[in-house]
Amino acid sequence: MSTALKSLFVLIQFLILIVFCDISIYSGV
Repeated sequence: MSTALKSLFVLIQFLILIVFCDISIYSGV
């Protein structure tokens, strides 16, 4: 796996985590 691809994968995971946290906050959990 190339370095750029690995960085992109980490970035996507980070964005998913942020979105997941935002959903939790908005739903009042």
